[in-house]
Amino acid sequence: MLKQIFLPEFFKNKRIYSQTIVSYYLEEKKVSAVKVLATRTQTIIKKADTKNFNLNNKKEYKDEIINSIKEISSSFGSYDQAFISIPTGIVILKELEIPFIEEDKIRMVLDYEIEDQLPFSIKEATIDFTITSQNNVEKKSKLLVAAVRNKDVEEILDIYKQADIDITKITLDLFSIFNLYNNIPEYKNNNIPCAIVDIGSNSTRIALIEDNILKVTRVIPKGISTIEKNITDETNLPLNKIEENLKLFGFGQSGDEKYDKSFEKHVINFFNDIQFTLNSFSLKLNMQKPLGKLIFTGSYSGIKNLSNYAKNVLQITSEIFDCKKIFSNTHVINQIDKTEINWNEYITVLGSTLPMDKLLHFNLRKGSLVGDENRLIFKQIFAVVSLVILVIFSVITIGSIRIYTLLKQIKEVEQKESDKIYSIFSKETKLAKNLPFKQLISRSEKILNEKLEIWGPFENQKLKTLLILEELTKIIDKKKFDVTIDSVKIYEDEEIAKVDVEGLFKAKTDSSENWKYFPELENAFKMSEYLEFCDPNAMSDNAKVEEGKIIFKATLKLKE
Repeated sequence: MLKQIFLPEFFKNKRIYSQTIVSYYLEEKKVSAVKVLATRTQTIIKKADTKNFNLNNKKEYKDEIINSIKEISSSFGSYDQAFISIPTGIVILKELEIPFIEEDKIRMVLDYEIEDQLPFSIKEATIDFTITSQNNVEKKSKLLVAAVRNKDVEEILDIYKQADIDITKITLDLFSIFNLYNNIPEYKNNNIPCAIVDIGSNSTRIALIEDNILKVTRVIPKGISTIEKNITDETNLPLNKIEENLKLFGFGQSGDEKYDKSFEKHVINFFNDIQFTLNSFSLKLNMQKPLGKLIFTGSYSGIKNLSNYAKNVLQITSEIFDCKKIFSNTHVINQIDKTEINWNEYITVLGSTLPMDKLLHFNLRKGSLVGDENRLIFKQIFAVVSLVILVIFSVITIGSIRIYTLLKQIKEVEQKESDKIYSIFSKETKLAKNLPFKQLISRSEKILNEKLEIWGPFENQKLKTLLILEELTKIIDKKKFDVTIDSVKIYEDEEIAKVDVEGLFKAKTDSSENWKYFPELENAFKMSEYLEFCDPNAMSDNAKVEEGKIIFKATLKLKE
C-alpha cells in the first residue's frame, strides 16, 4: 500500500496506521505463533497456535519445523509484517556507557565501543541496543547492547524463508518477555525491583527490572535438561524415569530416596547460580532497594511447586508469570474463540507484538541480514517517478493560470494600498497622481523620514517632553492669563525631568493690578497634576516688574 511505502510506521513512538502482525517463536520442541491487528490504540489478538514436534535426525527435525510453521502460516492468512524472537543464549549482551544522549551519535560510535568486547569479528555481526538510562546533565547514556553473529541468525531465517515467510523484525525472547511484563498493569505498577527468570532446557535467562526499565541481563548455561542429566550421571537412573518423576512430582518428594537426594543437590546448585547472578546485579547497579520478587517463565515454569521451592531456597517472594493478566490492559483485546487456551505458551510471541516504548526501534534484522527488498525499492522508485511526472504536468498546465491570478491579485492589492497612501498624504504633501507603486512607497518613506527628523528630539521617553508641554499649555491658559513665554527649557537633573519656564505676566484689567492677579498664575502651577515647584516660593520671590509687566521664572519637576 502507498502509506507503507512513504509513511513511517511510527511517529514519536506512536503508531500512525494499523497493521496485521504475525509473530513466531521457535523453541527446542515446539513453535508458537500469534496473529494480531495493531491499531493506533489497541492490540487485537486474532489467532494463536502452537505446534509440537518430535526429535529425530537433524534433517527430518528441520523439515518438521518448516512444515509446522507452514501449517500455522496457512491458517493465519495474510499479514503486513512478520516478527520473530530469537534465543538470548545465542546473543552477546553487554552494558556500555556512552558520552552521548543522541541516538544518531550513539550509533556512530557503537561499533568502535563494542568491538573489543566481542568474541567474533564485528564485520560478521549485527548489533543493536536499547537505552536503559540517561544523564542529561553529564550527557551520558547507559546501553544494553546486543550482538549476534550473522551466521547464527541466517540459520534461523533460512527456516522461515523455506516456510515462505519474510521476516521484518528480529528481537530477543527476553526482550519480548520484558515487554509483555511492561504492558501488564499489575506488573508495571510494581514499585520494587524484580527479576524475570526464564528457565529453558539448557540455559536460563535472567533479567533485572527496576523502575520499569530493563537494567541488566545474564544467561546461565544451565536448565532443566542440565539438572536431569546431572541426576542421571549421579544415580544411573534412566533419563526418561527422571523426566517422568519431574513431571509427576515437580519440586516435591517422589518417595525415591536416591532420586530425591540427588534432585535436591542439583536443584539447590542451580538456584545458587541464580542467587549469585542476582547478587552480582545488585553490586553492579548499586541498588538502593532490595530485590522484591522473582517471576518465573519459560517452558518449564509450569513444573509443580516451582515458586514455593524457589521462595524457600532463595528467601525471595516468587511467582509464575501469568500471561492472562495482559487482558487487564484495556488496550489488549482477545478475539480468539477458544475458551481453553494456555496463554503462558504465548508469552514471548505476544510480548513482541505489543507496544514497546523502550524497545520500539530495536531490530537485529539489519545490515547483511536484511533480505531481498528489491520489490519494495522498485515500488518506491516507480512511485517517486510517477509523482515527479505528475508534479511537472501540474506545474505546466496549472502554473500559468495561477501566475496570472496572482499577478491580478497583486495589482488589486497595490491599487488598494495606493489609495490608502494618497488618502493619508494628499492633504499635507503634493504627491503626483498615478505614481507606480514602488515610486509611491519610496516617496512616502521619504516623507516619513522627514517627519521622524522633526520629532527626533522627543524620543527621550524619560523626559516625557510631550507630557510636560501639554501640562504647561493647560497651566498657562491664554483665556485666563496674559502671559508671554520667552523660553521653555526641558532637561534632566539627577535623573529627574525638570523644566524652566521664563516669561512676562500682565493683568488683563490694568497693569496696576499685576500683583493682584499674579498669585493666580502661581497657584495654577501649584495645582498642576504632573508638575510641582522645585522651590515653592522661588517664583514669587524672584519676580520683578519691568515696563508694566512682571518678569518671572518658574523651575518645576515631574511629580514622582
